[in-house]
Amino acid sequence: MNINMLMQQAQRMQKDVEANVKKAKEQLAQAEVQAEAGAGLVKVTMTGRYVVKRIHLDPELLKDDADMIEDLIAAAINDAV
Repeated sequence: MNINMLMQQAQRMQKDVEANVKKAKEQLAQAEVQAEAGAGLVKVTMTGRYVVKRIHLDPELLKDDADMIEDLIAAAINDAV
């Protein structure tokens, strides 16, 4: 096998890897992850590209102080990430 054939084979393999990475990134972008905090009081839905699609707050949570609500939202988002 000569060096030209090896180089061509390496280039084909590199193109295949690049195509697979692109496909995986597209699939990840379409995937949605759900996470929660505070035993389900806050639920977050996020895409693979870190876009928050939905935040659900349990009505019982709204009776608490804002600092705790903010902490739970942050925790749910961090869990989704």
